[in-house]
Amino acid sequence: MINRITQYLKGELNEDQKQELADWINASKENRRYFEEIADTWYAAGISQKHIFNANEAYNRFRNHNKSHTPARGIFTLLKYAASILALISLGWIGHLVFDNSRIEQSDSFITFSAPSGETAFLEFADQTVVHLNAESSIQLPESFNKDAREVFLTGEAYFNVARNEELPFIVHLDHLDIKVLGTSFNVRSYADENTVETTLEEGLLQVICGEAENGDDNIYFLRKGQHLSFNSKTNTVQIKEENTLLYTSWKQGYYKFKKIKLDQLVRTIERVYDVDISLDQQETGNLTFSGSFFKDESVEDVLNMVEQSALDIAVHKVANSRFEIISN
Repeated sequence: MINRITQYLKGELNEDQKQELADWINASKENRRYFEEIADTWYAAGISQKHIFNANEAYNRFRNHNKSHTPARGIFTLLKYAASILALISLGWIGHLVFDNSRIEQSDSFITFSAPSGETAFLEFADQTVVHLNAESSIQLPESFNKDAREVFLTGEAYFNVARNEELPFIVHLDHLDIKVLGTSFNVRSYADENTVETTLEEGLLQVICGEAENGDDNIYFLRKGQHLSFNSKTNTVQIKEENTLLYTSWKQGYYKFKKIKLDQLVRTIERVYDVDISLDQQETGNLTFSGSFFKDESVEDVLNMVEQSALDIAVHKVANSRFEIISN
């Protein structure tokens, strides 16, 4: 089975083989634990699958494609916004894109790339900075930018691998928080329906500006490798701790790992990953904590069944095709 798991982690399985693996993982707790051990080792070693498309080549290829062919959603989006995309390329922003998982919108001064519910997206800038967008997330890029910094605006969750440039720092603007780096790898989570903004540093050094000091100045924090910062916008408090970065970064490979997470936050993650609605019968149910993992190629039914079979005293009911209810026993 280790060969099959390795093939999955390398992205070499077809849909039937993925389902066979999912069935095996869900057959017992021992099987799931075995998969988790291999996946943790795999991702900790920095091995991942990467599918990159060259924007210029894609544009030229589909521009010359037979006009009678009905374009897929991603191709249609590419053609519709090709001029804007190529403008960004010429400005030195974007080198590669995965179009079939992203939506593109244009305003007077910004272009926004979004990953809808149930999808993730991948961008690579011309300077080799890489951005992974999680579900229900968007990143704004200015059509023109100053010569002092590379600035982007994020809503939702993203993983950044920023190419080092000491003369041109990279700044991520979020609600309540700004992150400034020269070159590093980190994850950021800032969803509008959550009170906390989180960032986790995998490599390098991170400068985080958030909250307000007693003298009215901004609070500035520096993170080292392996540290996780959480800012609560309601209480204006910051917590920094050492963490296993896989808990916050492995999602970009479709592997979701949790340690003592509240059930209501787990539910929101499952909703985004699978584009479903899940209701809790009472607030106390959402305060239950969960530890475990799942991977995106599992069905939502299998994932919820795994949650139900955990130590939590709950029951999951399917209300409709994409609607579920969790109640306390």
